[in-house]
Amino acid sequence: MDQQQVEMMRKNYASMRDEDLIHIFATRESTLTDEAKFALHEAIRIRKIEHFDGEVSATRDDLTRQHEYEKRKIEKQVQAQRTGRKIIYMFCAILIAAGLLTSILHDGEKGLLLVAAGLVTILVIEVRRMIGRFFVALFRND
Repeated sequence: MDQQQVEMMRKNYASMRDEDLIHIFATRESTLTDEAKFALHEAIRIRKIEHFDGEVSATRDDLTRQHEYEKRKIEKQVQAQRTGRKIIYMFCAILIAAGLLTSILHDGEKGLLLVAAGLVTILVIEVRRMIGRFFVALFRND
């Protein structure tokens, strides 16, 4: 174990608040170097933080709840986007159907314009969605 690293981490942890030490322990303890773990455990032991186990558990529970909340929020946004897209597709389907009926029953030119408007709208939506997915996939950190 590198004593210089341990000493540096001791000084770093000594300057932190109890809440910060608890947060580090609760969220990053398993990813710390041996020197950092040793210094963290020593700082916690020296300070004799009251209800340490309960605070760590509460911090982990709180972070889990925050993560679940954000996940639900994203799911709601995705659902709202899907619903909006469905409404636009329904509108486009109505345009296409109205265009076909108009083309068959009355004036072919006006009907074809309605069909074209519906198809172009669908095309624009799908191309925009594909470009968005491309950029998401391009910058994903999996």
